[in-house]
Amino acid sequence: MMLISCTQNGQILYCPRHDRVLLEFGNILLRFNYKELEDFTQYVNSIDFNHFIIKNNQSFNRKEILLNIGYDKAYFGVTQSEFLELKELLTLEAHCPEKKLSKIKIDKIHLN
Repeated sequence: MMLISCTQNGQILYCPRHDRVLLEFGNILLRFNYKELEDFTQYVNSIDFNHFIIKNNQSFNRKEILLNIGYDKAYFGVTQSEFLELKELLTLEAHCPEKKLSKIKIDKIHLN
């Protein structure tokens, strides 16, 4: 895996073996091919988030902006600051401070 872009709460990784891009943001994981990532980036960049902040001001949802992830009735919600961070991540120019990547020991992983 190659690290393409990274912010405090997200990262975009590329797997050359499978020619796939993995977008990890908060607790959301999305897998794309490059064209799908471009389409998702255009979609996010087309959103007038100020409109939705005002429109959803009285909503019970804590997340003011709902992003469609490509499936009918499937959305993930973000706050204004999360939305701006996601846009930064999608520029593919966001870089984390140096990370030391270590091998994960499988016996230390607990699954439900």
